Amino acid sequence: KRERYIDGSLYDLACENREVVERSLNNDMLRLVDNTKYRIMYASPVTDSETCIRSLKTRMSLTREEAATLAALRIKALEYENQNAEPCDWLISFDDIRALLATGAGFLPASNDEEGTAKKITSIISRMRTYGYLAPIEDDDMYVLTPLVPSGSDPKPRTRTHPPTAAPTPARTTGPWKT
Repeated sequence: KRERYIDGSLYDLACENREVVERSLNNDMLRLVDNTKYRIMYASPVTDSETCIRSLKTRMSLTREEAATLAALRIKALEYENQNAEPCDWLISFDDIRALLATGAGFLPASNDEEGTAKKITSIISRMRTYGYLAPIEDDDMYVLTPLVPSGSDPKPRTRTHPPTAAPTPARTTGPWKT
């Protein structure tokens, strides 16, 4: 499954054994992304600029609907951040998600087919849970926004990226890209 992350005591253990974690990830052409603000880590495929070998591990892109949902969830997470709420208190209900997606700029158009809309929302919630953006709680219609929501969609995240420890790509010595 994609977009999994570690936090809590597992985060602390990974910090203590960073070299071993990085070496293991590098063997799979992955790099460690450490978001210190939310104290989470996740693996990301290396990019072409980080290595001269194409990564065999790729992350599928989010669909348009998934990206729109993530953007809506990020707005909700930012509201909680502005209230200085702890990430464990970032709650969102099925009805809140429906309101975000089916009204205003949401991607689900206004429709008289409430059952069809509910099925679409249930499907997108299931995918957001699979990707690690939402976590279920005891109440079936309530979810917790995980720290991956602001971390995974932040254009300038507060992270430390640890690229693979492979040999660097040689710099160009000719042409306009000379370094």
